[in-house]
Amino acid sequence: QKSLAMTVMRPALFALVGRVAMGVHLLGLAAIGSGTVYAFSLILVYFPPAGLTSLVAPLVAAGIAGLVVAEVMMHPYSTAARAALHCYCIDEDHVRELSPSAPRRAPVALARLADTHAATDPD
Repeated sequence: QKSLAMTVMRPALFALVGRVAMGVHLLGLAAIGSGTVYAFSLILVYFPPAGLTSLVAPLVAAGIAGLVVAEVMMHPYSTAARAALHCYCIDEDHVRELSPSAPRRAPVALARLADTHAATDPD
């Protein structure tokens, strides 16, 4: 319930983190998937198995396997990004409860970025 309340209270910040995490996730999928297909194609070209007439089927299978591995590898990133944002929001709420002049534990650059985007609408 508290995490939903944080999302409702700071929608622009959560939208920003969600979009950046999704962009990095897609970039990771593309890099790992294409790297897998490229490496597999080099192996097949330089060490061709006997009886292989076409590279299409093995490369499609390598591409699917590469995307599965990439999804498994990149999923924790988006989860960690949202968890870090929740920790930041909990810290901000804790500081506000103590006093407005209490020291912030967030790095200055992160606090400035969050303050800049906390009040703006992403659309």
